Amino acid sequence: IKELVSQDYGLSNEINKVLNDCHDVLKSYQIKLLQADDQMHSALSRLQENVMELRVVAIDMIFRRFPRVVRNISQSQDKQVRIITSGEEVKIDKSMVDILIDPLMHLVRNSVDHGIEKPNERQKKGKSPQGTINLDVEQRGNRITLKISDDGGGINSEKVKTKAIEAGILTVQDAAKMSENELQNLIFKPGFSTAESVTETSGRGVGLDVVWSSINRMGGNVSVQSVLGKGTIFTLQLPLSVAIQQSLLFSVNEQTMALPDRYIDEIIEIDISELQRLKGQQAILW
Repeated sequence: IKELVSQDYGLSNEINKVLNDCHDVLKSYQIKLLQADDQMHSALSRLQENVMELRVVAIDMIFRRFPRVVRNISQSQDKQVRIITSGEEVKIDKSMVDILIDPLMHLVRNSVDHGIEKPNERQKKGKSPQGTINLDVEQRGNRITLKISDDGGGINSEKVKTKAIEAGILTVQDAAKMSENELQNLIFKPGFSTAESVTETSGRGVGLDVVWSSINRMGGNVSVQSVLGKGTIFTLQLPLSVAIQQSLLFSVNEQTMALPDRYIDEIIEIDISELQRLKGQQAILW
């Protein structure tokens, strides 16, 4: 019996030694795999950056179209308008150029048509006869901010409110509760226009809702701020590229889906015990 126990104890030592050796080998391979994974991620990141460099162009490609447009519209309306641009060196995805041209063109034309007053009106207000439109762009991380500003007459919130009520976009009760900036943002509603008559640039039923929908499709947003008599600023915030987006992968009914991170407000972790039944549906108290 002693001999058997002795033999078994020796065997156990051997087994333990083999297991320890296996553990060391596996740990070594695990470290090597992690190193290889890091190297692969680094190489893929560099490849992505190089590919993106081939896809981007300076936004000046879009900006250079506007001086002539501003000149033609201002001459046809007996106005004096100049356009000043900055940030032309900022680079964007080539695929965004064609998408951005129409919304920006619409906003610039809108500034000349609705924003800038005629020279005699400007002089009465103590302004220079020549109006100014500024087109500025800057990059912040993986997004760009575009601002189209003018020193024109600004947006008349009361006029916007009246037109919105007449068009059935807004009720009198709802209008009374809205702030001035909320009223100003009604100009992005489909079909909304304050133009009194149809011209080449106004009153054709093609409003700023086209701008809003185009920018929204690119994963951006647009807003307006205006001071009556002082001018208006349209702000567009956009991703640098529509080709690559950060997304959250998740599973629903054994299907893997991706949700762009711009639509994610918060992620929370819950325990299965927190699930409740509410009107026949699963719910949590949050």
